[in-house]
Amino acid sequence: MKHVISILFLFSFVCGQCDAQSYSAKSKIATLQLIDNVSVASRDTGIVVKVLVKPGQKVKRGQTLVRLDHKIADADVEAAKHEAAIAKIDMENKVDLEYAKKSAAVNQVILQRARDANREYENSISQTEIDQLRLESNRSELSIEQAKLMEQSRRETSALRNAMLRSAKLRRQYRDIKSPIDGQVADVIPDVGEAVSAAQPVVRVINPRRLRVFATFDSKFILKIKRNHQCRFRISDRYDLPKNQRTLKATITWISLEADPQRRQFVVHAEIDNKNGIYRSGMLGDLIISN
Repeated sequence: MKHVISILFLFSFVCGQCDAQSYSAKSKIATLQLIDNVSVASRDTGIVVKVLVKPGQKVKRGQTLVRLDHKIADADVEAAKHEAAIAKIDMENKVDLEYAKKSAAVNQVILQRARDANREYENSISQTEIDQLRLESNRSELSIEQAKLMEQSRRETSALRNAMLRSAKLRRQYRDIKSPIDGQVADVIPDVGEAVSAAQPVVRVINPRRLRVFATFDSKFILKIKRNHQCRFRISDRYDLPKNQRTLKATITWISLEADPQRRQFVVHAEIDNKNGIYRSGMLGDLIISN
């Protein structure tokens, strides 16, 4: 009898634990949102010369959307190329250094000969002349050091000109405003001939196939709902959809770290699969989570 009572007690305890851990939560508000919704801004100021896309058009990442006038930018690139080429020629020029080395060697030989002549024939060359030759020899040695410094300066100048060339090329690239994502054009703001400034949005690109559910839940569930939980998003009946397309699988990707104490709710994000492009941003429904 005691054995039976123990088993019943254990069974009731396990069931109680399961009931305590299990839950089912339904969102207060749930709506579909775009994950990729990019207002593509111009990086430079200029006049629009071409608008290469229109609303609804599909685009690839890196595709040019709008082109600004680039004549001055092209000229800047060309000038920078020539400056870099001149700097390279100067950098590779070793004439001054080689001349300084040869001059130093010759002046050292002349000085040594004068000293040898004085040892063989005393006072055949005056001390003043010896001092003058020594000065020329020292000057030649210093000329080598000067030539080395100038060579280093030319290397740095060449590096600077190459950096300026890269900068000019970047500025030229910025005249083409490109899409940062694969997606679809939602809005095109400027027309040909209009001026745009740096950081001004010119095209909005979206990816309608990547959607997330923005949902709010009662704050009592904030410690229960976890990332990567599988859940369901049930589309509102207001939309004309077949029954088999009303409920979608979703995965929790983000949970707010704090709850709103006044509204007693917190925010959850969940991603859905919209590869077929059936669902639209702004659609309402219910996000249902249970374990």
